Formats: sequence, structure tokens, C-alpha cells
Amino acid sequence: MKKRETKQFTARYKRIMVITFLVVLLISAAILGIQINEKGRHEDRQLVELFKTRCLAIDNLVVSIGEHVELLQIRAESFFLEKSENSYESILFRALDRTKVDPAYFGLDNIPFPYKKEHVGNLTGFGTISPALKDEMEMALSLNSLFQACKNNIPSSQWIYYTSGNNFINIYPWVNSGEFKFTKDLYSKPFFTMGLSENNPDRELFWTEAYVDEYGAGKMVTAAQSVYRGDLFLGTVAIDVTFERLIEHVQGFHPDGTLIIVNKEKQLIAHPTLASSGDEIKFIKDALQGIIKPDIIPLIDAKLKKYRRKGSIERPVFGSYTFIWYKMIHAPWHIVYIPDKENLFLKYLFIKEGIILTFITLIIALTLMLSITLRMTWREFIYPSEKLVLHINNENNNTPVEIPHRIPTPWYPWFNAISKAYEENRSLIRMLRDDKKRYMPNYVLVASMSKDCGSTTIGNYIAHSFVSSGEKNKKKLYMEYPFNRKLHLEFNTKEDQHVYLHPNGYDIWLSYDLSVFPEEVKTSLLMNEIIKSYSHIVVNTPIWGGMDANTKSLMEQAQVIVLMVPPDDSGQELVETALKQIRGIICQQETYVYTRLNRLRKEHGHERGASPGENGHGDKQKTYFSIITI
Repeated sequence: MKKRETKQFTARYKRIMVITFLVVLLISAAILGIQINEKGRHEDRQLVELFKTRCLAIDNLVVSIGEHVELLQIRAESFFLEKSENSYESILFRALDRTKVDPAYFGLDNIPFPYKKEHVGNLTGFGTISPALKDEMEMALSLNSLFQACKNNIPSSQWIYYTSGNNFINIYPWVNSGEFKFTKDLYSKPFFTMGLSENNPDRELFWTEAYVDEYGAGKMVTAAQSVYRGDLFLGTVAIDVTFERLIEHVQGFHPDGTLIIVNKEKQLIAHPTLASSGDEIKFIKDALQGIIKPDIIPLIDAKLKKYRRKGSIERPVFGSYTFIWYKMIHAPWHIVYIPDKENLFLKYLFIKEGIILTFITLIIALTLMLSITLRMTWREFIYPSEKLVLHINNENNNTPVEIPHRIPTPWYPWFNAISKAYEENRSLIRMLRDDKKRYMPNYVLVASMSKDCGSTTIGNYIAHSFVSSGEKNKKKLYMEYPFNRKLHLEFNTKEDQHVYLHPNGYDIWLSYDLSVFPEEVKTSLLMNEIIKSYSHIVVNTPIWGGMDANTKSLMEQAQVIVLMVPPDDSGQELVETALKQIRGIICQQETYVYTRLNRLRKEHGHERGASPGENGHGDKQKTYFSIITI
């Protein structure tokens, strides 16, 4: 039973500690989660900013190529505006001759002085040179200086050329016609067909799909633009660009992802490894293989076909993968960031930054702290409090035991004080029991001179002692008059309940309605009614506001008055004053007065035992002082 009571005593404390631990843990987890989220958002913003910067750099490279193509186109078309009717033949045009390999072809295999190979391209073609064709060929030869400038300004450019619809081409850098010359097969190539008026009515810059150069220059893509003479389509100017510079931009972009450039045909224009390896053009599915789940690839292909505004950045999500896409402004390409892991970006941050370890460490630290706090609190407060409650319970049941061992030293005075208080109460009861005529009265009045003097405790103790006296067939009563409301609260009873049967065997009156009687006789009538119904009565009444008619009525019929004195230095003076008033009320030959004083003192001292007082009349009235000192 005691173990069960002890368990109940500490269960609430343990629950509070566990709840506190869980609350602290949840708060810590929430704070950590906020930090993780903020870190993730910061990392994400930083990644997006880096992505934007890299995209702008790639776009600037591409726009530079486009600007050079546009410069060639403008120079070509403006040539015809600047041409005079009496224009002379250029040295380069006069140097054109029929090739030795095939007399049907002409070319610039013999470069005239003062030109060198790095100054000119090789113009090759076939057919009869008419005046109109001569003008166009002069225009093509006039582009040589710009060809050279483009080659110097664009390191990744491989070939720069003008392809005419009149059966010739001027290509830079110069290459002997034995290695390359114009053929009509060139008219089937995208750099020419995409520039035709029916395919490019707006005469805009266009980019071909990726391809492998037939002459061993590797994988490349072409930027080209149509050239017109008025409304007459003549041909296209074009720059073939290899992937090297683009690949340099995507290599090493981010350690936890891959940056690629892909065109609308889903070809890889740039990839850290795939775009430069092998002799075949790679596709986006090759870049995604082994990184994301295969069933997601068709979704990405479909997404690429949708129109989006140039220069826009999107964050499409496929399954648990978050991509970053950029629609380039100056080329029909997408720059795509592919995460290496399923991101759940925060999951990646957990692993990268060791936040899981931090969280585990936090849990261990909190658990250790809770264990230490629980242990110290138990040893210093809970265990001694539990023993103190048990000690009070034992003393209250008249089964006193020794003060338990292993309690902290500061708690010993409390145990001693309780033991002494209960021993004094037992001594008082023994005195009452020894002489039933004097000390086992029918009616005991406990008069309290202050709010915190212990009158309720001593009153219940006396009532309990009446029950313990052995007269079980006689009814006992305890009541507090005239203030009884706190008893309802203490025993959790209903407002209309008049009597409460205390577990110790005596009745407690909770209410009494005397409103029908005159004020001056209410108390007397009440006491007469109680005395008829009960053999032993204990009444607790306050007198700290002075003694009125009701108090006098209670004292007139009392056989014993226990005067509860305030626990301060003014107690003796108050006792003397109260005793003088009481002497004028009671029948001194039939009423005994006991004075009880509970005082706490800083210095240790001895108990002042019960000593008889003097009333000056030699009657039976005695005054007892019990001072508990700590």
C-alpha cells in the first residue's frame, strides 16, 4: 500500500518532467528545423544566384557569336549599296583560277601578294562568272577581313563562311580546294536550308542542331543568317562553333549537380563529360541516365517542348527531383541544372552538414541533462518531501516512526518540528483522557487569534481524539462557526449538503440557516440544538476581530477553551488581553482554558513545556504555552 501511495505521490512529478523534456525536445527540434529550413533556403538561393550568373555568362558568349554573324550579314548586304558602276576588280578576284584537280571548278588556291593564308578564305565554286555573279563574289571576298576578326574574337569558332545560292562558297580559315571545295550537297545542309526565304521569312539569326564535322573538327553547332540583295535571297553567312567553350562553362558548376545545355531537339550542346566524349551526338536522356528514375525522362522531354519566355528561370519538379531551367535569350537552347540526388533538398543538407549528428547529440545532451536534473531533484526535494508526507501520515495515525535516513540535512528540522508538534498534541489529549471530568469534556471551543495559527488542525485533531476514546456509540461533531464555506471547498461537497461524515468517524457541519431567529439569540439556539444531538462537540471560531455577542455565547457553554495564539512576538501580550476578556465570560469553576503558541525561531532552543498560568482566583483555569522552536 505504501509503495502504491509513494508511486502516486511521484507519478505527477515524473509526468511533468517527461512532458518538460518532450516540450524542450520539440522546441529544440523546431528551432533546429527552422535553422535547417533557413540554411536550405539560403543554399537554394545561393544555388539559383550561381545558376543565373553562369547562365548570363553562357548567354553572353552566345550573343557574341550572334553579333558577329549579324555583323557579317550587315557587311555583306551593305556591299551592294556602296558598290559603284565603275568598280574595279580586286586582286583576290583576279587571282581566282580554275583548279588543277577539276577544271570545272575555280578557286583561290594561289594567294596573291601581299595576302597570306591567315588573311583570306578560299572561295571555290563552279560555272560561268556573270557580272552579277562577279559582284556577289567580290562581296564574299570583301568579308575576309571580318572572317579573320571573328576567328580572333571567338576562340571556339572553327569555320566562318559565306555560302552562295549561285554555286560558290568562301570559307575561312583558308583550305586548299583539294581538301575542301564547294559542292551542291552543301545546299542540303541546315546552315543553308534554314536561311531560305520560305524557312526564315523574318531573316532572323538561326542556330542549327548539333552535328559532327565531316572534316574532323569534332562536334559543333552553327549560327547563321540570311543575306539578301534587296528582296533577292543570295545565301547565308555562318560561324561553326565547337563545344569546348560551352563545356568549360558547365564543368565544375556545382559539386552536387550537373549543368547541361540542351537544344529543342533534346541534343546535348554542353555537358561536363558526355558532350566532348565519343563521335556521336548525345541526348538529354544520356545525361539523366543513372541519376534519375527512367520513368521521369519522358516527362522532361515533354516539358522541353513547351513554350516559355526567353530569359525565364523555372523550378520544375519531377517526382522528388527539383530542376532549374533557364530559357536562353540569344539561342534556342535550355540551360538545365540536374541534381545528383533526390532532393528533398533538405535531406541533402542533413547529410552534407551533419545536421543529423547535431540532432542526435542534442537528444543525448537533453536526455543526460534531464537524468541529472531528475536525479538531483529527486534526492534533494522529491524523496525528502515524500518521506515528510509519510512521516506526517504516521504521526497523524498515532504510529510515530524514526526520522528516515539518507534525507538531506536541511530537512531534519522539519521532521523534528512535526514530531514535536504531534507529541504535544498527543500529550494534550492524554491529559484530557486521564481525567474525563476535566479533560474529556462534552464541548471544546478552539478560539483562533490569527488566520495562520493552526486552529483547524488542532480542532480536527481533538475531534479525532474523541472518536479514539472508545465511546463509539456517541456522536461527535466538528464545526467552524460562523465561517463554514471553506469546508465545502476542502471536502469538495455540494453547496446544499449540511453534514459531512469525516473518515475518522465524526460529523462536520457544513451549513446552518438561522435567519429566522433574532441576531442576539442565534448562537445560543444553535448551541442548544447541537448539544442535544451530539455527545462531544468541537467548535472552531475566530476571535482576531474581537469578541462579539456570538463569541460570548459560544464561550459561556464551553467546558474547554483552547486559545490559539499568533506565532509572533506579540503573542504573550495578546494572550493576556484575551484571557482577561475570557475570564469575564466563562464560569471559571467549570471551564478550562489552554493556550497554544506555535513559534518558529532562528536560533535553536528548548521547548518551553506546558506550565500552569495564574488567574488570580485560585480556580481551575490554567494557561499552557507550547512553543515549537527551530
